[in-house]
Amino acid sequence: MSFCNNCGAPLERGVTSCRICGKVVDVNNAQTDSQDIQLENQQQQEYPTQIYSPQQGEYPYVNPAMFQQELPMKWFKFIVSFVLGFSAFMNFVSVMVFFLGFGNGTTYGRNHRVLLLVYEGLPVLETVMCIWSVLLAFFCIFVRFRLASFKADGPKMLMILYICSAVMNVIYIIGIYIVTKGAVSLGATVHTQTVVCTLMVVCNKIYFDKRKHLFVN
Repeated sequence: MSFCNNCGAPLERGVTSCRICGKVVDVNNAQTDSQDIQLENQQQQEYPTQIYSPQQGEYPYVNPAMFQQELPMKWFKFIVSFVLGFSAFMNFVSVMVFFLGFGNGTTYGRNHRVLLLVYEGLPVLETVMCIWSVLLAFFCIFVRFRLASFKADGPKMLMILYICSAVMNVIYIIGIYIVTKGAVSLGATVHTQTVVCTLMVVCNKIYFDKRKHLFVN
């Protein structure tokens, strides 16, 4: 850009006189103005303006979640809003089952007090299972809040919860068999719960692996 030699005001391109003081622009200024235009045109031809679009993975600090396709979260909401709370409640119910001796509809349930007298190891087994059930109930509540807060370890905690539940049922089945020497068998409920917990581990592992980019807190 050129400036007036008399008052210093900026001169627009192509003018022959200053709009402030009225002094006639000299030839050198006019030539400079023309040269500036030619230089700008030449630079635009040599270095054209390009629109830059960064590619995924180009910058390590870019959040990968920006490039993930939105996935449905209905199962996640169902687990957080109902499943884990209901599981905690049912673990407390299991404690009542062990103490009062009802539930499962088995011979073990109907003759609970008699079996406690006949098999000395049964009270110890029930005490261990009661403690485990209480711990699992509190663990359900803990996992629920970890998932609801999208903590990075939330899905892993859920897997551990179902694994512990399945292991508890297996230990209970084996313990009853050893203590009673096979004289008492549990109903289908405990076996079904074991299978369901195992399936939940597999299904939730697949489900949350696809959404692990969401759990980053």
